[in-house]
Amino acid sequence: MSNRILTLYITIQILFSINVFGQLFQNNYKEIEVFQVKEIQFSDTLLVIQGYAAILTSDQAILSDNLSHKIVYVDLNSGETRFVGSEGRGPGEFDIIYDMFIINDSLFVYDATNLRVQVFHNQSGNLLKTIPIEKPIIGFSKLIVDKNHIYITGKSYDNDLFVHKFSMDGQYINSMIDFIDFSTFFNNLSSRIQLSNINYSIDDDNIYYVLGAPYKIIKINRLTYKEIWNYMDDFLPNPWEDHIVIRPDSYKSRPYPTTVFSEIYKDLLVIYIVNPENEKSYLDLRNKYNGKLVKRLELSSQEFIKEMNSDDDFLSILVTSINDNSIKLYKIKFIL
Repeated sequence: MSNRILTLYITIQILFSINVFGQLFQNNYKEIEVFQVKEIQFSDTLLVIQGYAAILTSDQAILSDNLSHKIVYVDLNSGETRFVGSEGRGPGEFDIIYDMFIINDSLFVYDATNLRVQVFHNQSGNLLKTIPIEKPIIGFSKLIVDKNHIYITGKSYDNDLFVHKFSMDGQYINSMIDFIDFSTFFNNLSSRIQLSNINYSIDDDNIYYVLGAPYKIIKINRLTYKEIWNYMDDFLPNPWEDHIVIRPDSYKSRPYPTTVFSEIYKDLLVIYIVNPENEKSYLDLRNKYNGKLVKRLELSSQEFIKEMNSDDDFLSILVTSINDNSIKLYKIKFIL
């Protein structure tokens, strides 16, 4: 697990300027405009770099701090912070927060090691209920919640599927979506856990699941959960070829290029990629109707994109910077 954490917090550079973005996209877009840049400084570096989960809304960022085992609410207008939770196994306490999901005023928080989802009132931070998760899911899990079901991505001990469906009471229903046929290269549980890292984005009708590596996208209908299409890109290497070594008595891995998360912006599926080997990162702009690449935007900096969000006009990008203990918000408009 530590190798994957290091992968996510490598030193990379992200250059956000109208000129740079404009030059990169001039063949596909007239220009790219950057609006409303905000920067909030913190005295504690840990608030900037710790935690897997983040949610970005129009006026706040919600971050997980897995060192202090808390949720951090950051007001993007005032810079004020407030904290929810503490370390432990009791009500309102966390071990490791893997992901969060908001529906209306409810914040769902998935704590994999405590095998539960806790639901908080998003404004007050009050605990509303605790949902025990019947089936252990391991690895870098993501959480999706709809009106009737909870979906958790990751690896289970008893099957090689990647998405696991639960009732709103936490009862296991079934597993689905097969990204990789593990039997073709190894059958080591630790390796399979590492390769089950998935991110996703959602629009009104569909879910777009993106495997960390290899680079595979599967589009799923939200109502039927049937596959619409899948797309494979060879931009990222297969990790088991050069980065994961399996021997009869040992297993080792070094950080490898991987997708981190994605977001739907208008007709684009925007995917963020980190490559620890050349210390570069990329934004892939893909056609959300077929997965094909529109443009690959190469970035380089000492900042890390923590989350993306979009509305009818802007793609909002939340960036954390270790150098100055800050988070920055960029609003970017792609002019077709």
